[in-house]
Amino acid sequence: MSHTITRRPIAGAAVSAVLAAAVLLGGCTSTDSVSEPPVSTSAEQIITGDRAVVELAQNLTAAFGPLEFSSLRPKDTIPEHRQGLALDVMIPGWDTPAGQQRGDRIAAWIAEHAGDYRVSYTLWRQHYQPFPATKYQGAMMEDRGSPTQNHLDHLHITVHPAGGGDV
Repeated sequence: MSHTITRRPIAGAAVSAVLAAAVLLGGCTSTDSVSEPPVSTSAEQIITGDRAVVELAQNLTAAFGPLEFSSLRPKDTIPEHRQGLALDVMIPGWDTPAGQQRGDRIAAWIAEHAGDYRVSYTLWRQHYQPFPATKYQGAMMEDRGSPTQNHLDHLHITVHPAGGGDV
């Protein structure tokens, strides 16, 4: 079952073309390009997908303030995004110490609350971390060639489907 919420992270900002298209398509923030996650700089974000993904976006915003997300992308080659089981959290200033620290804090918060949201794994700064963390402590990813593909500019979270997984 898909749930949709409207987030208002940046008061007064203009609605972007990404959001306008999403609203016209029924609230789905999808793009044909899958190499770069779509980023909304709009006043409102529509987060669509599994209930755990929606709640995770809500609670990350509550814990860390305004954040930019990408969730359901029906034409994505990555099954988790296509199925609404993934959330990308864009990290402003990802290439600065402050941005990296913010991303690290968000990743630590997700690790602490992984069981609450059926988190299967995260990807951040070329590091793969499955959950529960006790079964495997993660590994460095190969170099995929770009900051986005290496998960340097955003943190990727995949959740287990409701009623499935081992969490």
